Amino acid sequence: MTTSDNTATVTALDPAAAMQRLGQGACDALTDEMIGRLSETVSGGLTLLDQINRSGLDKAIPVLASMTQNGDLERIAQMARLLGSAQDAVTDEMIGRLSETVSGGMTLIDQINRSGLDKVIPVLAQMVDNGDLERIAQMARLLGSAQDALTDEMVGRLTEMVSGGMTLLDQVNRHGAARLINILTRLETVEAMLEGVQEAAHAVEREPTPAGLRGWWKMITDRDNRKVMQFFMAVGKELQRRCSTGC
Repeated sequence: MTTSDNTATVTALDPAAAMQRLGQGACDALTDEMIGRLSETVSGGLTLLDQINRSGLDKAIPVLASMTQNGDLERIAQMARLLGSAQDAVTDEMIGRLSETVSGGMTLIDQINRSGLDKVIPVLAQMVDNGDLERIAQMARLLGSAQDALTDEMVGRLTEMVSGGMTLLDQVNRHGAARLINILTRLETVEAMLEGVQEAAHAVEREPTPAGLRGWWKMITDRDNRKVMQFFMAVGKELQRRCSTGC
């Protein structure tokens, strides 16, 4: 009987002896370096198991299993790779500009909150709905086009005209305002007199005076006619007095 046959017979007959021989052979094959690495591996594994038990990560295992089955874990990994690629592609200049943009946006939001411009947003929305904002924009474009069309000569003449008008108004306000008002009042009086004369002429045409002494006597003895004659006589006397003192 050979040695292999004897080993097979012993293993079949005595399993404990076979395991002892196997362990002895494994111990003989292990070097000090292998034993050290195996000890470190076992120690790290035990430490990891202890941390998992203490932190409660054992509860996350079913969630991770579910995420693995429905593909969410793969999507998270792809997102992480995408973010990593974007981070690698971002340069220092891009980071600086992004920081300036974010800082400017935060400053603008702070200024809006402090100045109360948030109250203007509903008004602007209403102006957009009823078309007022579009009209304002069209007016601004019209004024811009007019400004572009103005030459230096036109601007100069317009400035001179406005300046002359303001000077004239200032002179009228300083010196001739009361006189101008007096003249306008007299013009109104003259206009009223002319209208009265015209109305009197129409009245004479509508009701002519009867001919003869009878009509003349009726005209003289009428009370209103006497008042009119007294008025004209008083006006004549006043004109005569003014001419004698002023001429």
